Order: sequence, then C-alpha cells, then structure tokens
Amino acid sequence: AWAAALGVLLSARRRGPGPLGLGSTIEEAAEPMCPAGMQQAFCLESGRDDGDCCAMPGLGGCWADAPVTQGRQCHSNGAVATCCPHRGPACPDDTIGMGCVVDNRLDPDCCAAPGAAQCYNPVNKSLSPATEGLPCSPDGAQVSTCCPKPTPTPRSPFSLFCWYVTGHDGGEAELTRAHYADHTSIFACDSWTVLSDGPLPPLTPVYIGELRSGKGWWNSWTNADIFIRAWDAIIDEGKWVHHGFTVKVDPDTVWFPQRLPAHLNMLKVNYAQPVYVRNTGVFFCGPIEVVSMWSMILLLHSRKAVCNFDIWGKPEDVYLGECLDALGAWRKDDGSLLNNYMKSLNGCNNHWTVAFHPFKSVDGWRACHDMAAR
Repeated sequence: AWAAALGVLLSARRRGPGPLGLGSTIEEAAEPMCPAGMQQAFCLESGRDDGDCCAMPGLGGCWADAPVTQGRQCHSNGAVATCCPHRGPACPDDTIGMGCVVDNRLDPDCCAAPGAAQCYNPVNKSLSPATEGLPCSPDGAQVSTCCPKPTPTPRSPFSLFCWYVTGHDGGEAELTRAHYADHTSIFACDSWTVLSDGPLPPLTPVYIGELRSGKGWWNSWTNADIFIRAWDAIIDEGKWVHHGFTVKVDPDTVWFPQRLPAHLNMLKVNYAQPVYVRNTGVFFCGPIEVVSMWSMILLLHSRKAVCNFDIWGKPEDVYLGECLDALGAWRKDDGSLLNNYMKSLNGCNNHWTVAFHPFKSVDGWRACHDMAAR
C-alpha cells in the first residue's frame, strides 16, 4: 500500500536550488514498467532475489510466493524485475499507506476497525486517528492503514544527514576523533550522529549497546542485529526528517559528502522518491548507504511489520537492501559511487568517486583523503 500511495508523489516534478553551489532540476520520475494496479519489484526465486535470469510468466514469485503475473522484464544493466500486485490496497491521493500504530506501537498481526488505530507524523512526532481504517494486504501478513501524508520538507533537495557506528575505543574511535577534528567524513554533512557502545569524548554518541558480531565465510561481519538497533535509534532520533537524503557510512570509508549531490543528479533521483543507491552498480555495500527521505518514511512506518525476516548470519547491508526491496523502494545503480576493497592508495586520486574503502588507520585515511582532494 505504501508504494501505491506514493504514486502521485513519485511522478511529481520538483525544482529547487542545489546545495554547495550545484544547480539542480529534479526531473520527473520514470514510471515503472508495469500496468495499473501493479508495482515493479525484483523477482524472487526460492525466497530470495534472483539476479541472473529472466523467467517465464508464472515462475518465481512476488510477495509471499504469489505468482508472477506479468512475467519478468530484464533491465539494461542485467538486473531482473517483475510486475507484482501492490502490497495492500491503494490509498487516496491525499493519504499514504503506513504500517498501523496501535497503543503507540506498530501492530503487524491484525486489522482494526476504522478509528481504532493511529497515524504517526515524523515531523512533529504526533499521533492522530487513522482516516481509512486498516485494510489488510493481499497475503494477509502485513497490515497497513491510510494516513494523512506527512510533509517533511528538507532544508535543500540534496541536504545530507550522515551517521556511523563506532566502538568507543580502538582504531574506529581514533578515526572518529580525527574526522571530528578535521571536519571530514560525516562531520562535513549538514547534520550528523555518531552511535557507539560507550563514551567517546569529546563527542556524545547515541548509545546502542554491544557491538560484537561474528564473521561470515566472505570475511565480513554478520552484523544485521547491530544495525537494526542502529537504524531504530536513527529513525527515533528524527534528525533525518530535515534532510533530503540519509547516508550511513563506515568509519574507515574515505568519502566526500560534497560529491554526492552530483551523483544523485546524474541518477535523476530526488528525496520525494522511495529510492536507495546500489553503490557498486550491482550490490548494495555497507561502506556507504544512501537512502532518500521517502525511503526513510517507509522504514519509519513499516520496517517492523514487513522486515521481520530471519537475520541469522546476515550482514547489515544485505538485510537493509532486502528490507527496502520488501518495502517497495526503487534500486538505483551507480557503479562509480564507491571504490571498494582497496589495498593501497592507488585510485584515491579519482575526483568523481564519492567513497574509497577501507582505510583503517588515521594516517592512511588522511593520505587517501588528501590525494582525492587535490
């Protein structure tokens, strides 16, 4: 329902001056390649994304393994999409589909009568009665209601709220203090938040508890549980409602916030579209995660009802990508956003790339940053 309800907003043309001296004309969003009543989704095969083939109509599945009704259409970049029924009923144009709130919490297991649930406004953090009752989604698993559209307005179309998670001691803490002193990384954004497991003077981080996690066979962290807590804290804190895009990075990511608006302009995306950026052109990788304001609104209202799948052994970037897909967010691919798995300073002199990863020492981080800034 939330994806359907955003339809009128997604096709709106919005204009405004870009930050950092960049002009911006936010172009009209391309319509999905699906008929009315359907939404574009990336196909599922055996319960997971299937990115390597195009199946015949009726094979694979949409939500809760419902049949694919329109077959599968290949994108020019090789990714695979299909047309699926909207998750839940469409809402009137002046409302938005949201996960319902009952007794001040999301209620994923019932459909209440009109007036029995409430809508949450992220701008003023207020609750109001649901205006259209609580229709159930077709698969019966998720519950949504039609609520008045919250209208957060970012400070500028490409203003950035940025955050990361760091341990309170060790190498990440040293990097964080260096970023803060140098006014780099997240501290060069319009607004920022640091999350940690303990005190981190001179900063006052948001405490999210234990940060220990195991490693998978691919030699990266199985840390979805940590970042579920982190995203909960970020969403509850609410700074993001004042900014067009929310950016999560790793402390060892060398990156330039001032370069990101040009990439978003190139992708022809804006804050009023439910989008996120696959930063290698193929995968959504954790060193830098870019999420629009309206994708954040989807996370706010529906993540707990929709994204309650198994997280055992799962890295945070895989979990977040699967959650945003399930919420109906649009993937946008930018293979030039991130240079990942770097072994040396070779490549740091690229003036278009936004992020370089990983640089785990302060000296190495600063050396790459200085080379890229020349």
